[in-house]
Amino acid sequence: MIEKIISIKNIGTFTDFIPHSRNGWNGVFSKINILYAPNGTGKTTFATILNSISKNKPDLIRLKQSFNRNEPANIKLLIKSNGLVEYKDKVWSTQIKNIEIFDIHFIEDFLFLSSISNEKNTDNLLKLTLGDKGVGLRNRFRNLLKKRTHLLKNLKKHELSKAKDKSLLNTAKANVKTNGEAIEKVISEFSAYAQPIFENYIQVTNKILSRFTNHVRLHSLINPEPSFDAEKLKPSLNIEINGKILRFKAPDLSKKTGNAKFSLSEGDKNAIALSFFLAKLEISGTTNKIVVIDDPLSSFDQERKTSTINLLSSVAINCEQFFLLTHDIHFAKSIKDKLDFTSVLNLKIEKVSNSSVITEHDINFETLTGYKKDLQTIIEFETKSVRTENDRREVIRCIRPVLETLLKTKYFEFIKNNDWLGDIISKIRKSNSPEPLYGLKPILPDLINLNDYTKEFHHGENRSIIIDNNELNFHLNLLKKTLLKI
Repeated sequence: MIEKIISIKNIGTFTDFIPHSRNGWNGVFSKINILYAPNGTGKTTFATILNSISKNKPDLIRLKQSFNRNEPANIKLLIKSNGLVEYKDKVWSTQIKNIEIFDIHFIEDFLFLSSISNEKNTDNLLKLTLGDKGVGLRNRFRNLLKKRTHLLKNLKKHELSKAKDKSLLNTAKANVKTNGEAIEKVISEFSAYAQPIFENYIQVTNKILSRFTNHVRLHSLINPEPSFDAEKLKPSLNIEINGKILRFKAPDLSKKTGNAKFSLSEGDKNAIALSFFLAKLEISGTTNKIVVIDDPLSSFDQERKTSTINLLSSVAINCEQFFLLTHDIHFAKSIKDKLDFTSVLNLKIEKVSNSSVITEHDINFETLTGYKKDLQTIIEFETKSVRTENDRREVIRCIRPVLETLLKTKYFEFIKNNDWLGDIISKIRKSNSPEPLYGLKPILPDLINLNDYTKEFHHGENRSIIIDNNELNFHLNLLKKTLLKI
């Protein structure tokens, strides 16, 4: 469990971040942590730090070195059971292996690019699903193939020799045969080991994927029609959409095989990737896992967002520790509301001066509509034991929009959206019985009083005016009485 950030320096937008309670957060994480981060504030940097330490890839940190900073990157974290873990002198002091991360790198490196790209990416998908044993079988197979190339050259040399030595020729043939048998044995061992694991992945992935779509499913993790031996040990995603098998591979217009890259929407691709990741968690177990989810909502409609909220909430409850990183504040709020019966820590990454910082986040307040936010500001002002000058000016600024919004909502047929409080007062003054606005004439003097009091402070004007507390309290009480009469 990641217990605390001690410091992050010279990594991306985190040029000098040292958490302290006086700055909004003491650096201590909870079991469930939701980090809202507007674009460009440091969400990717934070995810990269966790990715680097989980894979013990310090080069990921070097790639995120802060611009225009000559000082070396340094990170200090407090990890339960490990104590202080530090990135210093371009290396991590230790690796934290139990971190599982879903982000753009998981999607590219393990899934889609691995299906159409180089051998290294293919090995990523192999290790993801089959672990070290699968990689070991694959390496044995590769070595046998390399040896086969040498043996076949040797056989051809003896077959073309003018002075044929039957003994050497027979030995060469025997070596090729033995090598071929060894290759078939490895393929058989690989199939016996991999097939039940692949079938389990397919079953669990499709169970989760059905929460997102009813027309896409994972068909297989090996080419269903391998044309040569190497493809028998090369995992790849094969997708079925509306009954047709699609493969993630380089496009070939001369063949009729469907191409998943160009046949699936971005939303479908993301749903497949997230389902595969969650299937991996379900298969391997989450009890001892630190799960990090970085922006899972790419191209998702509302129905898929709801499914994502339900699925991730379940993971958050059952894993050792959970981190959600998102630039979608309403998604963050929805997850928080779903998990409200647990202890959820809401955090926000934002730029302050020349560095990103992480602070505690009042997400309930920030996601309020303008009217509710202004009303909440007024309510909270009255409960404060210490009121600053800025607090007083802000609460006065809220009086007018609260009145305007309520009047426009109730009398929407007669008050335009662009009418200010002064315009509304004028319409009430000119109204006649039985017009609906005529019924507001008894509170017209109060509306005029509130309008006159607030207009000098609206939009931060006249900062030289000294605010009298008694006068402010009088007008706040007048506002509450007026709102009840509208």
